[in-house]
Order: sequence, then C-alpha cells, then structure tokens
Amino acid sequence: MRIILSVIAVFTFNLILSQNVSDKVKQNYIVKAQKVITKTDTITQYELAEVSLSSFYTDEYKKYMWYRAIVAKVYPYTNLVKEIVAIYDTTYASIDTKKGKRKYRNSEYEKLKEKFGYFVSKLQHTEGKVFCKLIHRETGLTVYEITHKYLGGPKAFMWQGISIVGGADLKYEYDKDDEDGIIIEKIMEEISSGQMLVMKTPYLIPQKKSKEKKKIKNTNVVAK
Repeated sequence: MRIILSVIAVFTFNLILSQNVSDKVKQNYIVKAQKVITKTDTITQYELAEVSLSSFYTDEYKKYMWYRAIVAKVYPYTNLVKEIVAIYDTTYASIDTKKGKRKYRNSEYEKLKEKFGYFVSKLQHTEGKVFCKLIHRETGLTVYEITHKYLGGPKAFMWQGISIVGGADLKYEYDKDDEDGIIIEKIMEEISSGQMLVMKTPYLIPQKKSKEKKKIKNTNVVAK
C-alpha cells in the first residue's frame, strides 16, 4: 500500500513539475521530501502543499439555474404578449377615429387583466424583471411603451407608479451584453436549439366566470 501511495505522489509531483513555471514556483509546491528505501528500489516521497478547492456550485452557477427556472415560468406568457402585440398593431392601425381607438383600448384592457392579472400579481421582483426584459427582447418595446401605446398614457403612468413603489420598473430594457442579458441569452439559445424544453403557450389562464353563467346556474338549482 505504501508503494502505491508513493507512486501516486511521485506521479502527481512530476505532473506539476512538467508545467512551464519557474524553479522557485515549483519549489513552493513541496512541503517535505524524503527517501523511501524498498527491497528493490529507492523512491523519493514528496508531501505537497494543501490546495483549496472551490465548490462547483458558484454564485454565477446558482444565478444561472435560478434564471433558468424563471425563464421557463415566464416564457409562455412572453410568447402570448408577442402575439397580442402583433394583433394589436394590425387592428389598432385600422381604426381611424380617436373615439374608436379609445373604445378598443378599454375593451382590450379588461381582456388583458383577465389573461395576465393573476399571473403578474404572483411574480416576485426578479421574475417580473426577467419577464419585462424578455418582452423587450421579443417585441422591441418595453412594457411601459406597450402599455402607453395600446392602453394610453394615463394607464401607463399609473402602472409605472405602482411598479416603482413595489421596487420594479416597466421600463426595463433587454441588453444581451449586461450581466442579466448574458445569462438570459444563453438560456434562450438553449431553448432555440432544443436543449431546454419549455411550454410555448400558458398552460392555464384564469378566466372570470361571467354573471350570465352564474345566473343560469342559480336558476337550475332553484328549478330542482
């Protein structure tokens, strides 16, 4: 057993010495050296300096895994926003009058609250930030710009104020070269290449029960 350990130690030491470093640096690796005499040979045994090993789970890796989970969560809704913006661009542009545009905005506002209200209300700060940045990446518009364009200035100002109070910002922009952008871009590349599987559309969008349906249900109960 001692011979095996000695051979391992020699092999490790020779591997270190094979690196292109100065003799002084090489010497710093050695704590103690001694001769070990066996029946057939004499082996130099080296005791090497302690080496600090860092965990594979670095802060950067943890952040990457965290953002991966967030992107998987918000990606389906990002796709939905992209589709809605494309539809609005066509429909909104076809309306000629200000009154018609205002009426369209108001009706669509209620639909958007139905589709996104519950989901958005449950997002944590970082989840909301990633969601906003992904929307900007996919549409070229910030959430504030989308709100202002399709729901009007007053509503955009109101929601921006609420967001700021909550520590968020509807004006988040996507930059593929900043700290968040580098991570998100890598994740989006994994999705595009099929390395990461995510839902393309939301699994469930909570819908409000209409008053009319409630009325019918109650009538049936009374009839029984």
